[in-house]
Amino acid sequence: MLPRLLLLMSTALLLAACQADGEEGWAPVARFTMDPLYIAQGEPVTITLDGRKSCDALDSPELCDTTEDGDGCPSTCPGGIEYDWTIPGLVGSLTPLKSNYSMVSASVRIDRPVQITLTVTDCDGMSATKTLTLGVSVP
Repeated sequence: MLPRLLLLMSTALLLAACQADGEEGWAPVARFTMDPLYIAQGEPVTITLDGRKSCDALDSPELCDTTEDGDGCPSTCPGGIEYDWTIPGLVGSLTPLKSNYSMVSASVRIDRPVQITLTVTDCDGMSATKTLTLGVSVP
């Protein structure tokens, strides 16, 4: 029993030490998938970006959406996150598939592989980024 208690206490101390002084809360986690992963070189193609699994899991786990058809974490405070997509080769504007922009479609035209980035920012101003590479297939 005593070894378990010591392990529990040392784990709690370790977690507390990981948080920087003066910061409130923890950064959210950015996650997303992309479909398709490769597009034809120089052709305009619509891709779907799904960041609904992103959330502020340590500060607001109750807002994390683990369903297949959900909206993702809401964008409202407290506990929500904002979604910001960076898409090189974007033709036109993003089309939101969910009102909070957790899932979007975009028409892109690229001649070489590009990095698409999702940045999520929580209500405390802390952010996290995930990047995937959109590849090209040459005819």
